[in-house]
Amino acid sequence: MSSSRPASPSTKTHRREVLRSVVAFAALALAGCVHRAARQGPRMPTKVSRGEKVEIGSPVYDEYFDTVHDLHVLVTTTRLEERDARSSLASVLGLLPTAPQEQVLEKLRQRVQQLPSMHLHVDDKVKPPSSRIVVTPGSSVDESTKGLNTVIEASANAELSIYQRMSELPERAHRVHNVGDTLIDSAQKDFASRPPSEREQVDAELHDAQELLVRIAQDAQDIAAEAHGFVVKLQEAVERSGTSEPASSRNKKRGAKPSKPRRQEPADFNP
Repeated sequence: MSSSRPASPSTKTHRREVLRSVVAFAALALAGCVHRAARQGPRMPTKVSRGEKVEIGSPVYDEYFDTVHDLHVLVTTTRLEERDARSSLASVLGLLPTAPQEQVLEKLRQRVQQLPSMHLHVDDKVKPPSSRIVVTPGSSVDESTKGLNTVIEASANAELSIYQRMSELPERAHRVHNVGDTLIDSAQKDFASRPPSEREQVDAELHDAQELLVRIAQDAQDIAAEAHGFVVKLQEAVERSGTSEPASSRNKKRGAKPSKPRRQEPADFNP
């Protein structure tokens, strides 16, 4: 958000439902197309099923297979990137890089209670969205806290980048799937001069590629949801900062009246 204030519940709900509708539509459309084009009988072993590139000597078909392969690689490498983003935060908190997400978040919640009051602000007006730690005016931040804040921001920004890419991927997979439908319809004619075994292999590769696109869309949807959820949890954890101070001190730093309750809705990243 361009402002550090959280979005209203109705706005947050609307944005979340729009995202879910778009991604779900792409996934369902892909699933329907694959069902329509499903083959009968035993399946041939394919390069697609082994994660290999397919080259059959036809530019249009080879470009299609290259795109499917690239999308598959993108999802696989993004999973690794997501793991690395969280392992850096785990390490700076004194945990193993492979520590479970909830353990990392719990450790962060405990750590920030001893720190000045802060907020993890997300600007979703830019692509990809970006984050930064905002310290309550009047609070002093030592070098150790600055170092932790840098890692929190880096972890959040990595997750936001993942969220952006994976949110857009289902629709990309859908467009490629439409191309695959056309190629399946024309393959027998395009390869009529080739031996029957080659035509059958092309058909098998095409159908496996179409089914792979469905899995790619579903995986991307899952990764986007996980990345979004982790950033929101980071915001909630950072919002606990300064809670070990007396309430009067925290309110004074915020410039608020002593009787004003602490804000309980920290998550302003809810597209």
